[in-house]
Amino acid sequence: MKKLSAQPYANAMPNLQKQTRKSTRQREERTTQLQIFHLRDHTSNFAIAKKTCSSNRQQQRHFDAEDLVQQVNNRSREEEIDAGVVAAPVDASAENKIYCDVMLFNCWTYDDVQINDISVEDYITAIASKHPVYMQHTAGRYQAKRFTKAQSPIVERLTNSLMMHGRNNGKKLMVVRIIKHVMEIIHLLTNKNPIQVIVDVVINIGPREDATRIGSAGVVRHGAVDISPLRRVNRVIYLLTIGARKSAFRNIKTIVECLADELINATKGSSNR
Repeated sequence: MKKLSAQPYANAMPNLQKQTRKSTRQREERTTQLQIFHLRDHTSNFAIAKKTCSSNRQQQRHFDAEDLVQQVNNRSREEEIDAGVVAAPVDASAENKIYCDVMLFNCWTYDDVQINDISVEDYITAIASKHPVYMQHTAGRYQAKRFTKAQSPIVERLTNSLMMHGRNNGKKLMVVRIIKHVMEIIHLLTNKNPIQVIVDVVINIGPREDATRIGSAGVVRHGAVDISPLRRVNRVIYLLTIGARKSAFRNIKTIVECLADELINATKGSSNR
């Protein structure tokens, strides 16, 4: 049996030790490079974070300074308003507030008046945002253009309708006094806003259907038609004043009491006379 020699293994040991030392040195260098890279990355992140915090702190100081200036300005503004140096700021509802301050005869407010029928809402001028008046004597030329009378206050239209027939023409102040007394009676009997009562009357008793002549020449027949909202309001005012005037003739009741009864019964939907 041939005996193996140990010389090749002895020659291979130094080379193996050199390779081991080289790989160890490379591993250490790689580890050192990774540590340096992580250190640089951490330093960069720390610098960015520090810069961000500084920026946020500066912004917060800026916002705090703005808030402080705003508070000082508001405090000085309030002091000037209290002292009467400047006028108070006008809020968004200032226009409505001005209108709400207007009261008919300086007694009846427009603020709580509601129109519950959308069809005649554009033709009843009796709410706070649509031409409120202190007295129903605007002297407007509502007859100058078609449909302009729809912009007239509903109380003034009722007042003007009482001046019918020649002997009553032009007696506006007398009719204004009549309407004022009518409103006082309505408030005493119903404990309601008289303007709201008049609006409810227009909505309740306004006719919704009428008959018209259809055809021409000799053959004419009547057909049912719907009534426009403006004509509904016109017919209500006309019928109210005609009924009150007729009931006041040869009667111990005055025109004031008769018109008040007409309005109250129309509000209730009653046919009592």
